[in-house]
Amino acid sequence: MAEGGLGLSFALQADGSVRAEWLCPAGGQSYPGIVHGGLLATALDSAMVHCLFARDIVARTGELNVRYRRSVRSGVPVLVTARLRESFAPLHYLEAEIRQDGSVCAQARAKFMAVAPAATPSSPTDR
Repeated sequence: MAEGGLGLSFALQADGSVRAEWLCPAGGQSYPGIVHGGLLATALDSAMVHCLFARDIVARTGELNVRYRRSVRSGVPVLVTARLRESFAPLHYLEAEIRQDGSVCAQARAKFMAVAPAATPSSPTDR
């Protein structure tokens, strides 16, 4: 699957979930040795979007709720996962989490609204 701006590369799992091993890029600390919570929220959101992409669903985040359970240490890889909970087209409900050393560090639940694929822009010669 595609890589995000954080260097996340998600793999589709047999159960339909997605997962990525991730090491926060340099400069992503809020305090020395601690990954910024905003980056964690972005990683969780990205995982859920990629879970939808795996189903050929293009959607936008409508609501994102993040629960921070413990700090994520910089320089130590994490596992980012997401799964689809349920769908009532055009709404989709997903969950995601970040684990480090087997412990849950952050969890998210989100609602996504499917959007129609953008029309292909016409070239200047088509005008």
